[in-house]
Amino acid sequence: MRRFNLLQNKRPIPPHTCFFTGALLDNTTEVEHTILCRIGGRIKSTIVSSSKFNNDCGSRLDPSLLGAYGEIIRYLGPLFAREHQSGALDVEAPGRQGNHVLNGEGALILKGPRIERDPATHEIASFISNAQDLEDNHKKYGKGRPYTVEVVPPGTTPISIKSGGISPQIEACALKCILLSFDHALAPYPDHRFTRLFELGGVRSFIRNLVQSGELQSLAFHFHSLGLQYENDCHFA
Repeated sequence: MRRFNLLQNKRPIPPHTCFFTGALLDNTTEVEHTILCRIGGRIKSTIVSSSKFNNDCGSRLDPSLLGAYGEIIRYLGPLFAREHQSGALDVEAPGRQGNHVLNGEGALILKGPRIERDPATHEIASFISNAQDLEDNHKKYGKGRPYTVEVVPPGTTPISIKSGGISPQIEACALKCILLSFDHALAPYPDHRFTRLFELGGVRSFIRNLVQSGELQSLAFHFHSLGLQYENDCHFA
């Protein structure tokens, strides 16, 4: 088996370009996580993806992977550093009034304030708030009105969550994260940076077109993914 020493094969690094678009990167490029921060990704980079492409991924592709793992990450929230804790996740809590969410620490809380109005005047008579938003809600709705802080004891309320676990977008996003992670790790060693090889040009084009157009080409997807077999007309919702 052929072996090589990365330290001995190190040479000057050429100017950094976006892995998917080829755009030149400079000191204005925003920091990104090659694997989504909100599912535990730790590799931060400014040398593999342009800010525009990264922002496009954040709105068009990344939510699919976050949705698949977001529920697990929220339950494990207290074990994660704050930067890796996910945002609130909408849930259904039968038997409880108002809308509820799981916060970044995995706790079930009231989503926004629940306003109680005087049946005669329709003016705000009181409000109910979760603990973490109480200060803001009190400034907005307080004004001497009575209020209640709702605290849901852990494990006392069954909930249901709508989340996707299987989709071509999830696979494509995972592929994007893996490629960016390897590309960042191998950047100091251009001779061994296999992610930039001509042979992988089709994979780079596939992800780029998916992010820029929002349409998943089924033939290209089946060629580059060894995952599940999907219907031919796959597209973003």
